[in-house]
Amino acid sequence: MNGYSDIVIAGGGMVGISAALQLGAALPREMTICLIEGFPLPREDADSEPEYHPSFDARSTALAYSSRLIYEQLGVWRDLECGACPIERIHVSSAGRFGSTVL
Repeated sequence: MNGYSDIVIAGGGMVGISAALQLGAALPREMTICLIEGFPLPREDADSEPEYHPSFDARSTALAYSSRLIYEQLGVWRDLECGACPIERIHVSSAGRFGSTVL
């Protein structure tokens, strides 16, 4: 890397990497995008459990169908699909009181 980028994205989480993919697909090839993530990626060859960023949340993430279409367009949905399943029921709770929504 030469120290210059047209666009710098701070954070390699779901939003940052999605933004980088979308911009990379939409911008001219000569424009450079730099994605900066301060926490190292887990090594695949490591014998120990991977170390995650303190803010990592292992709970499920809900994606709208329109997000799926975007990931399909970017060519990454096939890699994500193996861990996906339809949302059939949602329980919404606020401050300990029962809440609900209809899909």
